[in-house]
Amino acid sequence: MTTRHPCERCGRRFRRRSKRESPACARCRALRAKARPRAEGRARHWLRAQHPQQYANLYADHLAKARAQDPNESAAVVRDRARSRALSELQRSYRDQYRHRYEAELARAHAELDQQAEQECEAAARPAEAKVPYWQERDALAQRQAHANARLRALLWLADRHPDTTNEVYQEQAARLPLNPADRTPQRRRALAWAATLDRLARLHPADFEARYQAQLAAAKEPA
Repeated sequence: MTTRHPCERCGRRFRRRSKRESPACARCRALRAKARPRAEGRARHWLRAQHPQQYANLYADHLAKARAQDPNESAAVVRDRARSRALSELQRSYRDQYRHRYEAELARAHAELDQQAEQECEAAARPAEAKVPYWQERDALAQRQAHANARLRALLWLADRHPDTTNEVYQEQAARLPLNPADRTPQRRRALAWAATLDRLARLHPADFEARYQAQLAAAKEPA
């Protein structure tokens, strides 16, 4: 019959089938497995930052070799392969620096994962929140839709009331190039420019906007 032994890390008692089995529980072993690759990656990137010129030379050499070895491979795969090989060679060149940094990053990763596990345990121990009745969710959704509709109607009313300002602001917004390439199509740019124009009108005429917004909300509450 197996006996329960305390975990060397968290102190939780668990069953060990034999003395050869790890003195850490399954949960702590899983955390260790996550900590090692995290620490390795951080230590490697730290080493690259410490020796940027040497890394750049190694990366260029391995990139050329990878392209020559497999010219039909995708550019992303070739770059990843060259990056990994350059970091490995840099690690071998500075073993002591890497080992010291890895130990520090491993302790940091363990602390982060332990804190995350404690937060998860605390969250699991807290009583479950009462479920909101469906009619309350329905009413809240209807209220949000009413506010959104009232805001849109108020903004469109502002645009009709101040056509010159609207056109000026729209031309200014339409001339801007979106940062996201996906937003640079003509249709998307027009939509974004129009949305930014309406928001700008609300800031230019806050009193008119608020009065119209409240009026639209009141009209929405009236029975049909």
